[in-house]
Amino acid sequence: MVLLQFSLINPWYKENFKNLYCRSGMITTHKAWEFEVCRYSYDLVKVSVDWTIKRDHAGPRLELCLFGYGIEVKIYDTRHWDHEKNCWEV
Repeated sequence: MVLLQFSLINPWYKENFKNLYCRSGMITTHKAWEFEVCRYSYDLVKVSVDWTIKRDHAGPRLELCLFGYGIEVKIYDTRHWDHEKNCWEV
């Protein structure tokens, strides 16, 4: 797993989450994509790059937030990882 993140948090935020736009779809049998725009005043500035493997819904993710509005793009595996067998669950 790789996670690079920088964030500045708004110390005076009030909870006001709202999903403004969300689209998703399938790329292959087990790979999906998602694009989301939301309002969440907790973050003044946030840049996050995340890449996971051998985990539930593994894949790359990019998140950019500015003054309470954020964009997230991700490609992920729709399966769950079986840690005991070290393979994807059937």
